[in-house]
Amino acid sequence: MINYRIVKRYAQAIFGSLQDSQVEVVYLDLQYVKATIDQSKDLRALLQSPVVSHNKKQEILREIYSEHISTQTLDFLMLVAEKRRENMLEGIIEAFQELYYEFMNMMPIECSTAVEIQEDLKVQLSQNIANQVQKVVVADFKVKPELKGGAVVKIDDRMYDGSVRRQLELLYKRLAGAEMPVSLQNKLGFSAAARTTT
Repeated sequence: MINYRIVKRYAQAIFGSLQDSQVEVVYLDLQYVKATIDQSKDLRALLQSPVVSHNKKQEILREIYSEHISTQTLDFLMLVAEKRRENMLEGIIEAFQELYYEFMNMMPIECSTAVEIQEDLKVQLSQNIANQVQKVVVADFKVKPELKGGAVVKIDDRMYDGSVRRQLELLYKRLAGAEMPVSLQNKLGFSAAARTTT
């Protein structure tokens, strides 16, 4: 289980040590580190292993990353391993990304649609949201056929549900004064997975 207090503390420590001109470099370095961890089951197992010594982990991390990331980022990885927090590295990188987005006035959003939408619509939707929140939007688009149409947008912890499925459920509730029964949801083609997201 990730200790969010600890990962935030490490992320804040490295972020606070950076000059403005260094933030982008370290952010890209850490994204590279995260990508390699995501792609390598062996590397994930190494970082999680309580058996491998922190010295050995430092040696392996240096071998993997020394030619690909800045000295400052590499030194931070060495510190994380020395403090035996390497099993929290992915969480630390995610916490750093949150600080980076705040620093850059960026906001990540997740947009789910029933079908794949064209690039120009993605740009238009992202720009509309950016105008609303006054931030640069970083959009992650996903296809979820169970939505039946429309879109569901997640911003921070808030969900804006404009899907056909949701509109039908709200209409039924207003007319009947109750939740839509499962039997009717089945007739309308609502999957069990879709019902659990409402």
